[in-house]
Amino acid sequence: MIPPTYATKADIALRILRERILTGELPPGSKLDINRLAVEFDMSHTPIREALRLLQFDRLVIYTPHRGTMVAGVSEGELAQIFELRMLLEPAAVKAAVGLLDEVQLSQLERLHVETMQAVEESAAVFSEHNAEWHWTLYEGARSPYLADFIRRLWDAFPWRTTASLGGRRETAVTEHGAIMESVRNRDAAAAATLMRAHIATSRQALRLPRVNEPRSQDPDRALVNSTR
Repeated sequence: MIPPTYATKADIALRILRERILTGELPPGSKLDINRLAVEFDMSHTPIREALRLLQFDRLVIYTPHRGTMVAGVSEGELAQIFELRMLLEPAAVKAAVGLLDEVQLSQLERLHVETMQAVEESAAVFSEHNAEWHWTLYEGARSPYLADFIRRLWDAFPWRTTASLGGRRETAVTEHGAIMESVRNRDAAAAATLMRAHIATSRQALRLPRVNEPRSQDPDRALVNSTR
């Protein structure tokens, strides 16, 4: 059993800001002032800075000297295209890799899978790095530099680091990784590819957020903010 994800203050700030950006509550061009956010979330500047750093890595915000940090925004249409391509290329890489992984590489993949499971309790930043390392060890096992390059470009174009801040996403991800690992161990390339496609599809679904004008139930993230006071 994987324990529930522990949410750090940086995770909470990241989750709220990310949702506000992707729903349009914070439109492109909105300025994100650290002092104001620290007061609103009742946090020190440190977790706010960490959240903004991850949002900047994922190109959801941009920093300009003398102007500060502002929302860059993300297009739903662009995300749709990115994930369509990911669901084509990443399963192809997995299918090729399964037949090529030697015992040393398989052992490394097993170790990274365990480390990713253990990182469920860590911050979004820590988990996302372990998650990426597992994925890339598998993809690079396909021994196709061109395929890896195309996939990396797609990863660089969507907010993969901040998806770990979504409630329950870490647990779901490692469960799906486990199913993929089972197929890899059995050298079932077709099954591993199918499971990877499904894994990417659930990640895409997790990125679908309610529109700003849609009624929503009480926001659990805002409740979490209140609980930190």
